[in-house]
This record gives sequence, structure tokens and C-alpha cells, in this order.
Amino acid sequence: MQCHFCEKISPLPTSGSIFVHERTNAYQYLKESQGLDGHEENTTFLAIPFLSHDELKSILYPMINTGAEQNWIRVYSDDDDKHPIHLTIQHLYHRISDPELVQLIEDEAFETHLQPIFNLQTEKLYGYESLLRTHQNVVNPGRLFQFAQQAGLQSYLDQRARRLAIQTKANKIGREYYIFINFLPSSIYNPDFCLKHTFEAIDEYNVSKDELVFEVVETEYIDDLSHLEGILNRYKQSGMRVALDDVGSGYNNLDVLSQLSTDIIKIDRYYVRNCHENDDNQLFIDRAIDIAKQLNLTILAEGIETEEEFRHLQAKGIHLAQGFYLGKPSADIVHELD
Repeated sequence: MQCHFCEKISPLPTSGSIFVHERTNAYQYLKESQGLDGHEENTTFLAIPFLSHDELKSILYPMINTGAEQNWIRVYSDDDDKHPIHLTIQHLYHRISDPELVQLIEDEAFETHLQPIFNLQTEKLYGYESLLRTHQNVVNPGRLFQFAQQAGLQSYLDQRARRLAIQTKANKIGREYYIFINFLPSSIYNPDFCLKHTFEAIDEYNVSKDELVFEVVETEYIDDLSHLEGILNRYKQSGMRVALDDVGSGYNNLDVLSQLSTDIIKIDRYYVRNCHENDDNQLFIDRAIDIAKQLNLTILAEGIETEEEFRHLQAKGIHLAQGFYLGKPSADIVHELD
């Protein structure tokens, strides 16, 4: 069994018909709209033909940002041998609008860049954070993930990014160093099923589970902490560690730490910037240190850009650190602090 969101990307037919169910907002909109002469109607569906992607796009566009874009439809090809494709209107619209990005994701035309993470107290390398980049940086990674979400390819991309990071750990980093691997909680619907591919990759590349840290990315607002906790627990039950990114930013506030079984918290760069002279930032960091001690958490300060920030956090007893002062993301690896 394969997940609808993670399986191979089905090519969209250049001509065919979309079938819209009568119990959708899209059905009512299309039935009342103009310029759809020739559509067929039965008691359950509207069947609307299209002869090109541009024509299909013009049909779908008026429904974007109306609520109807979340409605599921079927896309049939004029080729009777092909099975119908099930997509939301939004997913279909964005896939036909940016076919180059769909192809980039399908071809997995990306690579892992690594940003070093150091033990702040020993100044020795602790590991790396894995960051996804397209080949030759043809697309900004933020733009790529934004598109993937709009096009219903977020789970597909997120899963393959995790697999590539695991492969990089095996082939480039080797033993003794941790790798931090980002993941999007919204791409994992059922931890037992959705993480199966990741666990299979770990076994395939013979990577030590206790050297993997799976990190909740900062770009998402999580309104279901119980779902996130279930994901984190699934990782931990399999022998891996978990980290919460950008603590202090958005939903990642200090008050939620007791609700989540995380191992590492990453202090948001906002509180790291000028922490050696900013009283408010120092108060936040002190509070984070107190909570981390109570919950037996490791603290990682991210976004360190100056020696003054580095030395201040080191004196505070912060465990781990990363930032441009310590090393920028790169396709190459470094094992020593300059």
C-alpha cells in the first residue's frame, strides 16, 4: 500500500475532462458560471472537457482563493487506458501552472548542504544540519517547499529530502557525528505509516539511529500538539533523537516544552543576535536554560554571527551552537572550528 501523497507523481494529461462532484462548492460555481458550453451533466458530476493545460488553467483559476480550491476532483485523460488522477483544484492548478517545478521535484534535482554544529564547551564538531538545495541553486528552497505545499507535493518532497539526508550521512559524514534532519509535521499524517520509508532508508544505508536528530522545521504553525508529540515519540521509540527548532518564535515557545518529549531545543536566532549586550535576549536565554535543566534538555543556539555572541553563550553554559560565525551551509564538510 502506498500513500496518495507520497507515491510517484502522475503525469497530467494534456487533454481530457475533469469530473466535479455535485456535493462541492466547485460544482455550484461551475454550474452557474459562464463559458462552459459543452459540459456534460448527470445526477452526480459535472464533466468538463479541456484541450490544453492553458484551457484547464482558465477553468480552475476563478475558483482559487474562494474555498472551492480545496474540493477534490477527478482528472480523466482522453486516453482510455490511463487511470483517473485525484487532486484538489488547488493542487491541480499549481501543478499545471509550474510544470518545471513539478519536474524538478520528480527528478529529485536537489542535493544536501551541511551546516556544522559545534559543542560550544569543547569547541569540537558535534554534527551537521542537513539543508535541501536545488542543483546550481536554481530555485530558492523556501520557494520550492512553498510550491510543494500548494501543489500537494509536500509529503513527497519532504520524504525524499529525509532520505537524501540519510544517504549523505552514510556517504559523506560517516560515524561519530550527528546529523540534524528537518521534517514537516503536516507531511506526516500517520507516524507509523508515513515514517516507514525513512526507517527503511536508515536500514538501507546502515546509519546509526542514535546519530540521527529529527528536527521540526520553523516554517509551520502547529495547532495540534498531540499530533506532533505522536511523531516525536515515534522517532524516539525507534532510537533517534528529536529537536524543536526556533524556540521563542511563533508556536515554539518555552511554555510548550513540557508537553513535548523533545531532546534538543534550538534557541531562535532573534534571541542570539547581540545577546552579549541585549538585556531582553539575556533574560529569555536564562529562562530557557532554567527550563532545559528542569526537563533535561540540550540547548543549541543558532544564528551565531560574531565572536562576542559565541563567547557570551559559551560562558552561559549553552551546549551546542551553529551559525555563519562557525560555518555556512556547504556541499563540503568541515570537521574543525576555524
